[in-house]
Amino acid sequence: MIPGFNELIAMLRCMKSLQSLAVVIVAIQLMGCGRSDGLTRVVVNGNVTLGGSPVERGQIRFIPHVDTAGPVTIEEILNGKYSCERTGGVPVGQHRVEILAWDPSVPFPTGPGQVTPKQLAPKKYNEESELVVTLDDSTNPVVKDFDL
Repeated sequence: MIPGFNELIAMLRCMKSLQSLAVVIVAIQLMGCGRSDGLTRVVVNGNVTLGGSPVERGQIRFIPHVDTAGPVTIEEILNGKYSCERTGGVPVGQHRVEILAWDPSVPFPTGPGQVTPKQLAPKKYNEESELVVTLDDSTNPVVKDFDL
């Protein structure tokens, strides 16, 4: 055998591994980090009040309605404000809106068997909600306030 042959083979194997890693990195960069579901989305922000006071802690859900494609968008309401920016926005179209408002004096459950805070918003704003919004991409972001 040629002296250093084993070292040469080891170096070639290492280069092959590095080459494979480079291909994977390039592929990931070409795919991008954004959503690739083909849906047009708009960022929706707003305020939520219940009985004239800001909802201190809750959740807002935009549920695709008739002929609207896309997933449900769920965001936190904190101190009366929400923003659907973190999720990439809400798909354009018509959505049924559900709003949950939890008792802020009860700690939020962090595991099974813990008490869920009392729901302060009437069912007509969540389980039985008839709130409907239609979103288009003419403005972005969209401001939608809800006075319950």
